[in-house]
Parts: sequence; C-alpha cells; structure tokens
Amino acid sequence: MGDGQTVSIMSPRVLQAFLWPIHNVLLCCWIVLILTTTCLGSMATMCRTLLFGAKRTNAPLGRLFAEEVLPSAPPPPAPGGGPHG
Repeated sequence: MGDGQTVSIMSPRVLQAFLWPIHNVLLCCWIVLILTTTCLGSMATMCRTLLFGAKRTNAPLGRLFAEEVLPSAPPPPAPGGGPHG
C-alpha cells in the first residue's frame, strides 16, 4: 500500500469489513425478536390461564412452567455431588 498502490473501494476485503458489523447487528435484532415474542407469548398464555382458569384454557400453570418457562442455564450441581466434590 505504501508503494503507490491504491485499494479499490469495492474490493472484497472492504466489502466484508463493511458487511460484517451489519451482519452482527441483524443477528442481534433477530435474537431480540425471538426472545421478545417468546416472552410475550408465554405471558399471554399465563395471563389467559390466570383469568379464565386452567379448565377452560387447557393449560395449567404447572405445565406452562415445566414446558415454556425454562432457565437458560443448567442448574448448579448438588453440594458434594459434583465431579470435584
């Protein structure tokens, strides 16, 4: 580059350097959209069950918590039951 060579504006490296951050932003937006719709759907189902009852909605809260509302991390190991315990 220092020898009088110029870099084309549309070279593949420049294009990739421009598109990579946009790709990451779009992935983050997609993840937020999925998380938001999942949370709103679960909240709507739980509110419907609380308002109308489990018999009418056929969705008891226990089943909702067991199937839809899950922790994102695995539970911690029991005291003394771990591989290093």
